Amino acid sequence: MADVLLVILVPIVAAMALGYAWVRSGRPFDNATLAPLAADLALPCLIFSTLASTQMPIEALAEMAGAALVALLAFAAVGAVLLRGAGLSLRTYLPSVTWGNSGYLGVPLGFYAFGASGLAYAAAFSAVSLMFNSVFAGAVAAGQASLRAVLRNPLVWAVSAGAAVRIAGIEVPRAILEPVKLVGGLAIPLTLMMVGASLARLKVGALRLPLTFSVLRTGIGVALALAVAALFGMEGTGRFVLVLQCAMPVGMLSYVLAQRFGNEPETIAGIIVVSTWMSVVSIPAMLSVMVVG
Repeated sequence: MADVLLVILVPIVAAMALGYAWVRSGRPFDNATLAPLAADLALPCLIFSTLASTQMPIEALAEMAGAALVALLAFAAVGAVLLRGAGLSLRTYLPSVTWGNSGYLGVPLGFYAFGASGLAYAAAFSAVSLMFNSVFAGAVAAGQASLRAVLRNPLVWAVSAGAAVRIAGIEVPRAILEPVKLVGGLAIPLTLMMVGASLARLKVGALRLPLTFSVLRTGIGVALALAVAALFGMEGTGRFVLVLQCAMPVGMLSYVLAQRFGNEPETIAGIIVVSTWMSVVSIPAMLSVMVVG
């Protein structure tokens, strides 16, 4: 079954490697343009079209959304205790505990590993993570919450519209759905290339803290996901996707928050780099157990 694992991993690694090689070759890769294109257009289109057209029962998606919220709350509680115990600033580090790369990396991974159902589960988790962290992580980093930022986020509206269509049983006309799917098709390759490009740019200083942080976050994420999956009685693809999403490397948006509010952005960049490089090993290891095992 090793060939199954290769089929899953090769497209992901290839797209990330392409972004990495593009930047390392000295060619321009404008994140200032591409990041909003991915986050504000392609990903919302992908998530809406996925939720609107999936044949999965709405109960299964609601279960994943509930499990995601519980897992994120547990991340916040455990992270706060550990960071306090280590004498580290919550404003600086807690957003990196709760905000994993569930959108840019987790959504493509769910699709390549488990197909359409994996994509739907991953989209549900990513949507909850986005809304939770837009409020929670943003409030922690800034010292105050911003509901306006949440309501202005296109992903929130895409999730709301997709869920509403799915719950109401409305069949979206193909003349609308197909163009949305076409634009959404940009999301997966584009976001994976952005991850690779970010790896090529970000620098790491001292490795001890980023390495310790990354190992603990991945290990705690797996443990919390398994506990939450048992609590919700989740099995199969839903359980696997929950574990993968909770074990994702630190999200790029935590660096944006750190930079915006002056919360040691260089240190957070190092954590992102180390945790993302670690995922090159940890993700295949987990998939080998889930898919091959």
